[in-house]
Parts: sequence; C-alpha cells; structure tokens
Amino acid sequence: MYLTAVQELLKKTPGDHPDYEDVKDALNLMKGVCSNVNETKRQLEQLEKLEDIQATIANWEVGLLLLHMLTLQLLL
Repeated sequence: MYLTAVQELLKKTPGDHPDYEDVKDALNLMKGVCSNVNETKRQLEQLEKLEDIQATIANWEVGLLLLHMLTLQLLL
C-alpha cells in the first residue's frame, strides 16, 4: 500500500521538482523495506515447517519408545 502510494507520487512529481530526488530515494527505501519484510516472512514460514517436522519426529520417537516399553512388558 505505501509502496504503491510512493510509486504514484514519483510518477506525478516532475523531474525538475525540488522533492523529486527525495521521493525517488523514499521509493528505493520502501522497496528495501518490502524486500526485508518478505524475506523475514519467508524465513518464519520455513521455521514453522521445520517445527512441524521436528514435532512429527518427536512424536514418532515417543511412539517407538512406548512400543518398545510395551514389548518389554509382554516379554516379562
């Protein structure tokens, strides 16, 4: 939303306007911010997937441990 607003402002700002370069710099900064936000979101999504995998493995290990314990009880 903000990125689009700054893009539109740059389009409507004449190249010889005193604020043109500042608006252009603001647009580049907003692009950097958006890129950082997107990258952080991607990393968080990957961490969530990793946590899901870890939970699955932990549950699997607990299941094997319980199976092993039940097998030992049957043998005794």
